[in-house]
Amino acid sequence: MYLKPRINSVRFKITLWYTFTLLIALSIFGIFLYDQQKNSLSEHTDELLALKAESLADTIETILKEEIKEKDPMTKKDFRETISYLTNEHLPDPGLTSLSVRIIDFYGKEILKSANIANIPPISSETLGEIVKGGSYYETLSVYQEDGKNSFYRSYSTPVQKEGKTAYIIQVFRPLDQNQFAMKTLLKNIFIFIPVTAFLTAILGMTIAGLALKPVHDIIKTTKQINAESLHLRIVPPKSKDEIRELADLFNEMISRLEESFISQKRFIQDASHELKTPLTILKGEMEVALKKTRSPVEYEKILKSNLEETERLTRLVENLLTLARLDNKEIAGQKSILELNEILKQTAQKLYKKAKDKNIEINLKLSDKNFQFKANEDQISRAFSNIIENAVKYSPEGSPIEITSRLERDKFIVSVKDKGPGIPPESLPHIFERFYRADASRSTEGFGLGLAIAKASFENYGAFVTASNIKEGGACFIVEFPIS
Repeated sequence: MYLKPRINSVRFKITLWYTFTLLIALSIFGIFLYDQQKNSLSEHTDELLALKAESLADTIETILKEEIKEKDPMTKKDFRETISYLTNEHLPDPGLTSLSVRIIDFYGKEILKSANIANIPPISSETLGEIVKGGSYYETLSVYQEDGKNSFYRSYSTPVQKEGKTAYIIQVFRPLDQNQFAMKTLLKNIFIFIPVTAFLTAILGMTIAGLALKPVHDIIKTTKQINAESLHLRIVPPKSKDEIRELADLFNEMISRLEESFISQKRFIQDASHELKTPLTILKGEMEVALKKTRSPVEYEKILKSNLEETERLTRLVENLLTLARLDNKEIAGQKSILELNEILKQTAQKLYKKAKDKNIEINLKLSDKNFQFKANEDQISRAFSNIIENAVKYSPEGSPIEITSRLERDKFIVSVKDKGPGIPPESLPHIFERFYRADASRSTEGFGLGLAIAKASFENYGAFVTASNIKEGGACFIVEFPIS
């Protein structure tokens, strides 16, 4: 599958972008190489011209100085023969073989020229004026050939001094056809090299990208097989420790969370159905019994009272389920206000005073001197603490105390509720805040198993979190931590 790339696939896009980037890089390199080679050839040509011209000029100046020193002037014939020999002499460098020389006087009149010189036009008055002043001069000339085409020559002109004045001008020429041929060849090779290299790289890149992305296709294949009935499946992570391995691990973690959520939801539906079915069955049974025969008002009153109790039980269950649904959706009924946590704890303990007194239980408050204020819905927070404290009252033996403390620790405000009851079975601790969950018979009493779940969801809505643990000396401890931010 991964060997057949699609136009909209990541593999194709990666290869396309890589090839496009490579084309740009190679084009920039080609332009740079072409420019460097052009400059290098131009500099080399200028160096050859200057080497030949300066060497010839130095030799002629030496001859002229010797002539003046010995006061034995050479005849024009001897001078021309000497200059002619020097003009047609080639230095050892093979690059000098294509050079041609022309010697003119300071009026621009041609005196001598080498045998291989082309049909080069006379020196311009502007160039002559610059050289007579004592300066050297580079120039590129266009020369008309017999075949009707123009050829380009590079020239270097330098003066020959006699008694401090310009006596002659030496001009050295070199045709640029070799340079032009070299540059055309280089340009041709660049235009062949770049597309071929890009094409081969694209094929190689497509293959490598396919191999690199094969684990991704395996992930896609496995993911397509996962549904509500097959959440047990997991992606086999690649052996390499890279981003794809990390992606596979993240997918597996996500699937695990989904599996847990599905199991929890399934259990929640089953438990909710059971809790709803029990009072409905009782209501239905009692009404069927009541309708089988005529009964006395006392009997009807007894049946109606029983039905009312079951109806109230159903109402409480539905209210709890609606509360959990709102908390899950982060919906907060009522307005928020600035609350003092210690005051909330005092009020909640006061509300549960009668229920605790019925079991001869004393609620001891040990609150921090430093109060903690935060913005929340008072009814929601009060109910959350009430559920935890009521849970402690419910499972505490008669005559045992319940201790509620609050304290400030660095960046958090901590509230703890401790009882002297039987504690929580170790196997139940991880599930104590799950919906409809109730521990073993030692802690099983009336209720739906939703109180602690509601408390946990309420606290988490305000960034707090609650934990449960057992006390070594006996009893359970619930801790609520509010971050200070």
